[in-house]
Amino acid sequence: MNYTIEFTDRISPADDAKMSQDLVVYESSHGIAVNFKRVSVVIKDDQGAVFGVLNAYTAFAEIYVDDIWIETSYRRKGFGKKLLQALEEHFKGKGFNNINLVTSAFQAPRFYEKYGFQAEFVRENKKNPKLTKTFFVKFFDEDIQMQGIVRDTKIAPIPGSKKTHPFIVGISGISGAGKSSLIRKLAHTLQATALFWDDYDEISQGPQDYVKWFHSGKNYDEWIYTDLANTLNKLKEGQKIVCPATQRELAPTQYILFDAPLGYCHQATGRYIDFLICLDTPLDIALARRLLRDYRERPDCHEMFDELEKYL
Repeated sequence: MNYTIEFTDRISPADDAKMSQDLVVYESSHGIAVNFKRVSVVIKDDQGAVFGVLNAYTAFAEIYVDDIWIETSYRRKGFGKKLLQALEEHFKGKGFNNINLVTSAFQAPRFYEKYGFQAEFVRENKKNPKLTKTFFVKFFDEDIQMQGIVRDTKIAPIPGSKKTHPFIVGISGISGAGKSSLIRKLAHTLQATALFWDDYDEISQGPQDYVKWFHSGKNYDEWIYTDLANTLNKLKEGQKIVCPATQRELAPTQYILFDAPLGYCHQATGRYIDFLICLDTPLDIALARRLLRDYRERPDCHEMFDELEKYL
C-alpha cells in the first residue's frame, strides 16, 4: 500500500469527525466513555471586562487544566485561586476522579501546592531548569465515580432484596424539540411512569431572565428544583410517591421517563439519570412546534408576532 505522511496545522472537519467516531467506538468497546468537553471559567470586573480566564477540558474521569491567565494589574490578589475554586465547585459531585495540570518552574508551582494540589512527578530539564515541569493532581473526595464509564443499561438489583432499581431515562432537547410528546408515547408503550420538568415550575426556583443567565456563565445550580430531585430519589429507591406538584401517585416502574431539559448539567437531578437522550430537532421545526403549542387556542396573535420579532 502506498501512503504519504504530511504535517498540517489543522485536519479537515470530516477527518476530525472520522477520527473521533472511531476512537469513541474503540473506547466504548472497553467500557470507557471518552467524555471530552472543553470549558472555560472567566472572571469579570464591574464593567463586564474579562481580566482572568481558566481553560480546561474533561476527558474520561478527569479534568485537565490547560492554562490560567490573570491580567497583570490583577495578579497576586487571589483571583487565580478563585478561578480554581470555581472549577472545582462546578465539577464537585458529578462523578469525576481528579483535576490535574502541568506547570513549569518559571511559572507558579508553589501556588498549586498552597491550593491543595499534590506533585505526582517532576520532569527535570537540565539544560534549561526554568522549563522543568511539575505534574500536579487534586482528587475529589467522592465515593462514586460515574464519569468515564459506559453506563450499564441493566436494571441494578437493590442490595438485600429481590427488587430492582428503576432505570431512569432522561429526554433532553431545546424548547419545542418534542420531549413531552416522545415521553408520553414511550410511557404508554412501556407502561412507564413519566416525570415532566415543567410540572415543578410553580414549586421551584429558576432564573427569571434566561438570556442574562446564559451570558453570566450558565450556572445550572441556579435552577433549584429540590422537590423534583427528591421525587427522582424516592422513585430510584423503589418507593411510591405522591407528586408534590400534580398530586398524582407515581409508581417506581421498571423504566422512569424523565423530561430533563438540562440533562446531566443540572447536578441535583442529573445524578439520577441512567441514560440520556438528546433530541437534535432542527431549530425551525422546534420554533414552529412551540408557536403551535402556545398560540393554537389564543384568538389574539399579537403576542405571537412580538415573539417572532424577537426571534428575528
